[in-house]
Amino acid sequence: LSWSVELCEQLKELAKVVECFTYPDQPHTFQGDGSELFMQRVIDFYDRILRN
Repeated sequence: LSWSVELCEQLKELAKVVECFTYPDQPHTFQGDGSELFMQRVIDFYDRILRN
């Protein structure tokens, strides 16, 4: 997790478009509600950032 947080901070310092989230109590491969939330956030990000 610390590597991910550090990467997110570095990308923000470089003024990159990035959104970082943590998913407490989720294994490395998301399951259940965590998986659904992750996929929805990815879709929302793509819709807002990559389609424009």
